[in-house]
Amino acid sequence: MELNTSNSSWNISDDMNSSIISPLERKIKFYILVILQGPSLFCTLFILRYFRWRHLQTQIYGFLLIVNAVILGCELPITLSYLYEGSIYFESRCSAWITLNYSLFQLSIFLMTWISIQRYLFIYHEQFILRHMILFHYGPVIFFYLYCPLLYIGIVVLYKCQPIYDVNLYICGGPCYSLELSLGLFDWVGNGISMEMTTLIVNVIVTIRHFIQRYRMKRAIITADGRRQWNRSVKLAAQLIAIGMIYVVGWVPYSIIVLIQMFQSSQNLANILSRFFAYLPYFQALMLPFVAILFMPEIKERLFTLFMFPCINVKRRHQNQIHTIHNQINTTNVQSRTITHH
Repeated sequence: MELNTSNSSWNISDDMNSSIISPLERKIKFYILVILQGPSLFCTLFILRYFRWRHLQTQIYGFLLIVNAVILGCELPITLSYLYEGSIYFESRCSAWITLNYSLFQLSIFLMTWISIQRYLFIYHEQFILRHMILFHYGPVIFFYLYCPLLYIGIVVLYKCQPIYDVNLYICGGPCYSLELSLGLFDWVGNGISMEMTTLIVNVIVTIRHFIQRYRMKRAIITADGRRQWNRSVKLAAQLIAIGMIYVVGWVPYSIIVLIQMFQSSQNLANILSRFFAYLPYFQALMLPFVAILFMPEIKERLFTLFMFPCINVKRRHQNQIHTIHNQINTTNVQSRTITHH
């Protein structure tokens, strides 16, 4: 395959920029996203309010949910405004929007990849990771939190290239550095696709290893301690696979189409990419807290109690009213009998 290059760039951005979605399509996307935003942001903040930060095996999910809360509370409103208005009106806003969008979503991808690797180590090499907590737990998280915003401030805001922004397009059509082959491939393949494929591969490995272990367990005598260890590893793996797969669904199709566009530009693929797949990462962010809370029984119970408490109060008030009416009727009957007797 040959790259569609011109002056060391490809024409993917030109293809994407040629697709401006209709007002009806924008409004449909707007209402779908805005309906999901409120419950998802509430669920994310509720989890963070009661999150068990001292539990090392799930602590990194808290770091991921913090990023998710910022996406839903800070970046998504900009996208919703664009979808509702059809434009962000001022080119001066484009660099800030792109930097925020790229930094948060890339940080989310990095954290999910590291969650997959770390969860694998917790399942199969727990003592090893506990002995190297700084290196394999806190160190990577701190690095990712610094690397992503600094990288995109550097290559979007400070990098010397001529931006070609269109305020009527999603993220203004993209940054100008993506038109340079080397820098564009470094970011998209090195930071994006490689991380997403690592997440997918680790999830596949964990799934296969669990099937193999399950087969061995059926043929061996398992102690009570061994069964507890197995149940624990199943829960850890199920949480990883469930959350990891929404990242795979949200990002892998989008990344594959972009990669194809880099080598063989297609107007049809560009239309599909800019109109549909570009918004899949938002649905991944919106679904994340609902999937995460399924594996947090204590927080799930608190949330259930929160929503059930008003219903319980209404039921109790209704029962009290019935008892009051019943007592009043009994009192009236007693008084009637007394009057009749006299």
